[in-house]
Amino acid sequence: AAKEHNADIVALSALMTTTIVEMPKVVKLLKENNINIPVIIGGAVVTKEYADKIRTKYAKTALEGIKQIQELTEK
Repeated sequence: AAKEHNADIVALSALMTTTIVEMPKVVKLLKENNINIPVIIGGAVVTKEYADKIRTKYAKTALEGIKQIQELTEK
C-alpha cells in the first residue's frame, strides 16, 4: 500500500505483544521494495529501545506521532 499510494511515511501501532513482532517484517518489506521512507512506531507495548533496535522512529503518544509526521512532511 505504501508503494501504491506513494506514501511519505509509514506509521505503525502495536497495542499487544502479538502485533509488535509484525513491525520488523514491515520494515524489511519496505527495504526489499526500495521504499526509503520514515517509519514511526508506537503503541502500548512499544519502547524507544525497540524502535531503535528495528531502526525506526518512536512516538510515545499519538499526538507525538502527529507532530513528527508534521515535521517530516513540512516543505
